[in-house]
Amino acid sequence: MGSPPVMIDILSAASGVDFEAAWSRREPMTIDKKAKLKAWVISCEDLIASKIAAGRPQDLIDVAALRSAADVIMKPASKNKRDLKP
Repeated sequence: MGSPPVMIDILSAASGVDFEAAWSRREPMTIDKKAKLKAWVISCEDLIASKIAAGRPQDLIDVAALRSAADVIMKPASKNKRDLKP
């Protein structure tokens, strides 16, 4: 839906992902803060599983990027005071 670079894919099925399980792990995402528009999206875990199942070169590049981003988000806060910003 839409035109590049502003477009979305709406899928009714994805390889490597069970719908019921993925639905229970879906995550809300704010699309437009001003309008308070939200949508449910596939979890990062399920997106990675789907991309691995697809196995296309770009999907595997995406998996590496998603895992790297998840590592940054999940990285524990520094215990070193020098690393903390006021």
